[in-house]
Amino acid sequence: SGGNLVFNSAATVGNLGALSIFISTLTLNSGDGPTAETLSLTGGGTLTGTDTLTVSGPGTSNWTTGTMTGTGTTTINGPLTLTGASSRTLAGGRTLNLAGMTTWSGNGAISIGTASTTTTLNNSGTFQDQNSGTVALNNSGGTTAVNNSGTYEKTGAGTTTINPAFNNTSPGSVNVQTGTLVLAGGGTHTGDFAGAGTLQFGGGTHTLSSGTYNVTGSTSVTNGTVNFNTASSTGALTLSGGTLGGTDALTVTGALSWTGGL
Repeated sequence: SGGNLVFNSAATVGNLGALSIFISTLTLNSGDGPTAETLSLTGGGTLTGTDTLTVSGPGTSNWTTGTMTGTGTTTINGPLTLTGASSRTLAGGRTLNLAGMTTWSGNGAISIGTASTTTTLNNSGTFQDQNSGTVALNNSGGTTAVNNSGTYEKTGAGTTTINPAFNNTSPGSVNVQTGTLVLAGGGTHTGDFAGAGTLQFGGGTHTLSSGTYNVTGSTSVTNGTVNFNTASSTGALTLSGGTLGGTDALTVTGALSWTGGL
């Protein structure tokens, strides 16, 4: 809590236990591959450095505000809560791997990226978006991506916009149970899409080359290009901008609204 703590190559870093970073900066450059049981990043704290930090669980980690940066990797194998209205930042070329149960609530934004770096969020666990208001996962520069090979569930009634590229790769699945999920940065998709909510393609080029697309709610295309290269179905379709293309059929079982786009 407070101040800066640096572990460089001369230090030996092992298990850090229940690691809490609050209004301080922890720099991990040891080269040792440190571990922790849980991670709490609050109060504007910063985790940085080149090390790979592995958070094992089974206790719950918490990220309410603050920054993960540097070219290292954070791997969280246990539960993680992203709570509250404050924003949190993943930057500087860092990779964040989420392998457990992640819950995102409180309508606090997540910003990803820094100019001239590649910053990545990988989800192989279950990522549950519980936000009830309007919230965004923002692109803050450089090359950014959200890669889902697990399960992304939209369970909150609000609207979530993902601005970096979003790649839903097999065996990944996206289930928009309620509310609206906007994919605004393009993506390559080989996983499944489902749900009774609204899935909106809002920018970039999206290519669906395999997997199952069965959105019983509504599909919306407002910008960019969506290529359906696998047989797909949706309960309703709204085309107000952008381009709807691809080599396979998109079956609309309910209402069609076409006010713009191709």
